[in-house]
Amino acid sequence: MSWDDTENFRMGGSYEWPALDEVIQFRRQVRKLVLDVIERTPLELPITQDSPWWAVLMGMEHERIHLETSSVLIRQMPAHLVQKPQGWQYAVQQHEQGCQPNRLLRVDPCMVVLGKEDDYPSYGWDNEYGHVDASVRAFETTEYLVTNREFLQFVQGGGYTHPEHWSVEGWKWVGYKQSRHPMFWVCSKGCKSGCGSRLSGYSHCNLSEELVAGEEYAYRAMFDVLAMPWDWPVEVNYHEAKAFCRWKGPDFRLLTEAEHHALRNEERQSKSTEDDPAFRDDNDANISFLYGSSTPVNLFPPSKKGFYDVRGNVWQWCEDHFNGFPQFKSHFLYDDFSAPCFDGRHNIIMGGSWISTGDEASRFARFMFRRHFFQHAGFRYARSIQTGEERSDPSVRLVSTPVYVYGMGVPDNPVLLDESKVKVHRHPTTNVQYLQDTEKSVLEMYQHEFESQNESHSNLLNSLLDQLSQHRVEKRRAIHLGCSAGRLSFELTRHFDEVLAIDHSARCIELANKLKSWMQQASQGGESPSLPLAGANAQHLLRLAKEAIPEHLTFKQFTWVSNEVGSGDVVLFTALERFHNPKAWFRRFREIVNPQGIAVVVSGFEWNEDISKDLMGEHLTCVSKHQLTNPSTG
Repeated sequence: MSWDDTENFRMGGSYEWPALDEVIQFRRQVRKLVLDVIERTPLELPITQDSPWWAVLMGMEHERIHLETSSVLIRQMPAHLVQKPQGWQYAVQQHEQGCQPNRLLRVDPCMVVLGKEDDYPSYGWDNEYGHVDASVRAFETTEYLVTNREFLQFVQGGGYTHPEHWSVEGWKWVGYKQSRHPMFWVCSKGCKSGCGSRLSGYSHCNLSEELVAGEEYAYRAMFDVLAMPWDWPVEVNYHEAKAFCRWKGPDFRLLTEAEHHALRNEERQSKSTEDDPAFRDDNDANISFLYGSSTPVNLFPPSKKGFYDVRGNVWQWCEDHFNGFPQFKSHFLYDDFSAPCFDGRHNIIMGGSWISTGDEASRFARFMFRRHFFQHAGFRYARSIQTGEERSDPSVRLVSTPVYVYGMGVPDNPVLLDESKVKVHRHPTTNVQYLQDTEKSVLEMYQHEFESQNESHSNLLNSLLDQLSQHRVEKRRAIHLGCSAGRLSFELTRHFDEVLAIDHSARCIELANKLKSWMQQASQGGESPSLPLAGANAQHLLRLAKEAIPEHLTFKQFTWVSNEVGSGDVVLFTALERFHNPKAWFRRFREIVNPQGIAVVVSGFEWNEDISKDLMGEHLTCVSKHQLTNPSTG
């Protein structure tokens, strides 16, 4: 999953947005539901992750995130299509004393603690919890965030025209976007904008000479085009920040997550929210909507170590890949908030921005984006101070697991640091579903389902049909969660008008779609198509192709049960053991099982009423249990 403007594989094709009236009606339904929950749910303090009120806090915090991400999209839209709210206040463009040249300041070696305690008395997203002790070696970094003025030197020096400053991935992005300067700079050359769909041809770089006011560049704020605020921090994506570091000199890089912690004032003292600046009103930082824009980088006082804007103003790109801490656990109410991004292609951003509120403004906040994405994000450059060791060690944490992407395979993901000079710490992804999604595991699934003498699928199908008959369930639409390589899903097409088969594994869904295509071609006669898998038994597949109805079947990759799944007369959940958090999937059952339908769960777990109630809640009732055996194995 990429949360990417070019992604459509997750939906099995292009996504069609609902009509505006449908969206408004849905919002009203959600609002009524949330208000009903608030009014009827007893409030017991403290609110813990097991409390029903955690869901309310989660909704509030998720809204805060979309407030920020939406503001970035607004800044890319034509200014005449947006309207500035009454009272919206941009910051001053320059501190009364001006801004001095950006110095490098030394940070001495220290230990920092990453992660949040499970019982800390504030809301947190799943990736925040855990504990890592990190040793920070001596380094130096800039006193200020890099400003628009400082970044101008890179632009005027041909930074966007020299590939040697860029990574391979970054240079491809430059070519794709035809970038000449940061996204929110405005010139008069008709540069490609960040809009898509009907606005894909729009460019905000269409200023006349009088509007530029003698400057080569202006600045797109939230609702207006302003004269360039040269002392505000530049807002760029990771690729641009890294290119600037390379242009600056061979030893320069971005901060690491651990180094960002080392710049801060706070030390962990207690489990009181008084230790978290997000809960204080006396913050000397441009955060929590103090202004409706960035501010000069020297407007607020520096930290005790002399660094300005350690928190707020703009997020700061880091070298680290986004990953969970050891023993990562997702929350069942939002299973795929973080884990899909533990893929080595999302980099961490730290510190919050002017529009960050709530948990985003917390000292525990750690967010992520793809390297080509834009947020209100900037950077400071850094370099290690050599201590006679062969390589520096800035405590950078990278994901070592190769993650397969549907339709792409395993994309190249080179380390963007010079490993002859810098030591990197590689860690497996904490998304266990990625760890399981290997070529070997999918081959074993295929062999088990299609090549062996295993009769478990026939036994399960017969048992399912008996339950349908017993409970008089219609056979219009079936939803199969955990479809693996797809054998049982193909079997279901003989009995249902429509089958939606879902798995979290990109390799499984890709193989299943290849099998479906092969069966469709094979059933048409003529020359036999190439086998979808080396060594596959054509006779077995031909027999299945004659019995199945592939046209009834759709395979899709999902990281969780999303709204576009719809509902079914039967929801079948198999291969629970392959899921990081089965409870998260179970809790969506009541929304996707038709009122007169049934849910069928196939598991190797020991099953009882307590487990059923914990996993499914109180909205579904267990009506029967069956022991399935495989005659071929006894």
